[in-house]
Amino acid sequence: MTHSLIAQLNAYSRAKVPFVALIGYDDECHLACPLSEARANGLSFKLSSDKSTVQSTDAVQLDPLYPPFWLYEQAFWRAREYFKSGDAYLLNLCFKTRLGLKLGLDEIYVRSNAPLVLKFKDEFVCFSPESFISITGDKISTTPMKGTIDASLPDAAQTLLADKKEFSEQAMMVDLMRNDLSIVANDVHVERFRFVQSVRTNHGELLQTSSEISGTLKPHYAQNYGDLFAALLPAGSITGTPKPRVREIIAELESERRGYFSGVFVLYDGECLRSWVLIRFIGKDAQGLYFHSGGGLTFESGLNAEYDELCKKVYLAF
Repeated sequence: MTHSLIAQLNAYSRAKVPFVALIGYDDECHLACPLSEARANGLSFKLSSDKSTVQSTDAVQLDPLYPPFWLYEQAFWRAREYFKSGDAYLLNLCFKTRLGLKLGLDEIYVRSNAPLVLKFKDEFVCFSPESFISITGDKISTTPMKGTIDASLPDAAQTLLADKKEFSEQAMMVDLMRNDLSIVANDVHVERFRFVQSVRTNHGELLQTSSEISGTLKPHYAQNYGDLFAALLPAGSITGTPKPRVREIIAELESERRGYFSGVFVLYDGECLRSWVLIRFIGKDAQGLYFHSGGGLTFESGLNAEYDELCKKVYLAF
């Protein structure tokens, strides 16, 4: 995060000014403004409680051109070398899938339904199922999401919960987020470990596991949200552990910069703060539309299973 963005968010929170903020994975991607000026700054959003989503049964073809398997394979085996050397234990690897989708970002935004649906100018639409941090009073909580399975498979929930690789991934993520929250909060503890949530997509239902960690905000961070996000970002669920070294490895392995993808969106109403991780992300560039997706790797990961997960996460939320 830039010093100017940190100072701006600190000023808003101290004065209890309702605001929104887009904080990208890459530092040059950011926006913060009073909530009342969000639309004027090209930012539209809706929450799952909103009733503005347009329901449609029209068939829509994504026509995805997934990243070449050889490209993913090359990065996968390089990541495995870093696991062997002890440089990394968990690493989130992401690539772009080009889309032949015949819809514009406006229509995707209107028709999508998710805990957060967000559109920024003519640059991207995100329909995120993953909360980052929430603050109510002096309580802060986070619910990192790790582990995905096709809900149509026999005993899908039990299979997901019994998967040793997914258990290991979630355990490392919970440990990482406990350590991160301990920077800004006291009495950090796990409220729930590995509960299953359903995500509806245009090609079926997915099941994913999350955990909930909470604590009591330290007085300084309760008044200075810029400092708080500077301490916590980037989100552990889209980087890995140890976070500083994993960020360096991600920059080496991924073929393009992430930009806003895997950053966060922040909504503060003057009392409570909510934020979401910018995943399930359709971007637009000179070549057209693309979907940025990926998943967490550990030493126990299988190449074909991880590539398949990356592809399964390319979907529409309607």
